[in-house]
Order: sequence, then structure tokens, then C-alpha cells
Amino acid sequence: MCIRDRFHGDDARIFPLKSPIHRALIQWMIKRSVFVITSSEEMRQTLIKIGADPNRSAAIASGVDTDRYIPMPQNECREEYGIHPERMVFLYVGRYHPWKGISELIKAARLFPDDLFIFAGTGTLPAHPENCIDIGAVEPNNVPILMNTADCLVLPSYTEGLPNVLMEALSCAVPVIATDVGGCPEVVKDGVTGLLIPPKDVPALQNALVWMKEHPDERKKMGVEGRSDMIERYEIQHLIARMIQIHRDILEGRL
Repeated sequence: MCIRDRFHGDDARIFPLKSPIHRALIQWMIKRSVFVITSSEEMRQTLIKIGADPNRSAAIASGVDTDRYIPMPQNECREEYGIHPERMVFLYVGRYHPWKGISELIKAARLFPDDLFIFAGTGTLPAHPENCIDIGAVEPNNVPILMNTADCLVLPSYTEGLPNVLMEALSCAVPVIATDVGGCPEVVKDGVTGLLIPPKDVPALQNALVWMKEHPDERKKMGVEGRSDMIERYEIQHLIARMIQIHRDILEGRL
């Protein structure tokens, strides 16, 4: 018997829906588990619908180190990357995969030639205009600095579990634009710490980018609210403590 199963993303959101065999395999795993842990509540509810016990499951995100991902002086961080201090900067961090909404973001970027769109990640970035800069993979120690160069982080994915990049940006007091999929609505408080939009919707993405540009004071307030929210809900040490407690309860027979 498995003590616990840990579901991170598409293993719970997409894999069980591929075929009856895939669904049966996930159900078999759930039945053999004493406890099921998911990254998001949305994922937990998906598994409950196919057989997970609500009383023996929990949504626990990987969390964010709010002592590492901190607000830094934007101008100093921009100097590290040679970015003009007055330019509006939108940042994407992640794989260059079609499911991440890369094409939609590039299409939207063409409508904002005066603004800078930075792409940091792995893979091949599709054809893009000059205001889109591909800096490739970034060393983990430099990610907080990169986050602080941005006025807004953008994650226009088609599907997500519970994205670490959203927690990292908000912990740096950088507001976000994200699609209303998977666990994104759990991390982003729409209109408070960022903006949620439908996936595959370039006009909606364009409108969100315009809003971020035209509301600098509200945008900065979103970032401040976002950091407070990450400290309260997603601080990694709190989530580790919760995970440890679940394991203790299992081993000591309370679950």
C-alpha cells in the first residue's frame, strides 16, 4: 500500500481524461494510497470526483521562499540586464511550449512596440518582433533579480497545475497577468494581486496589458498586496510544516 500520492499538474488534470485505461490507473493508485496530496484545490476536487477520499486528501502547494524572492530596487536590477529604467517591461518565465500561450503573448506584443517583452526559459521561441527579447534559461540565483526588472509577469497558459512562477513574482511584489486555468485563480486574486483572463484570447490579453500600462499606481499596489498574500498563504516553511504534520499523522495512525 502506498502511504501517499503526490499530484503536481497534468498527472491529475489531463492524464485521467485521456482514456478509460488512464482513468482506471489513477483510480487504482488512489485506492492504494492512505493519503492523496495535490498542488492545488482544483486538482484535489478533480481527483475527488474519480474516487479520492475528501477526508484523506489535501491541497498543499510547493510554496515560495519569501526570504529569497523579495522586492528589490527596480533600477538596480535593470542595470544588470541593460534595461532602460523608464521602459514598460512585461516578463514571461517558463518553457517555450505552445500550451504556455507563447504565440498569443507574441501576437499581443506586436501591438505594443514601445514596450519590452522579456522571455526567459528553455526551448525555441517562435518568430517574434524586436521588442521581444529571448534571454534563454536563467540561473536560479538570478531569477529574483530578473523578476524585479519587470512591471508585470505574464503567464497566458492553456493549462496549469499551480505555477511556482506566479508565487515567485508576487513574492517579489510584481503583479501578474495569468489565465483562469488550473490553480492560477487560487494564487492570483483577480483585481487585487493581478488580472485573470481566458486562455487563447489575444484581445483579453491585450486589454490586460493596456490596463497594467495605464494604471501604474494600482499596479504597484497589486504587487504589495501580492507579497503580503504570498507570505500569508504560500510561505514555503509553513507548507513544509503542514506536509510534515500529515506524515506524522499517517505514521502515528491519526490518518
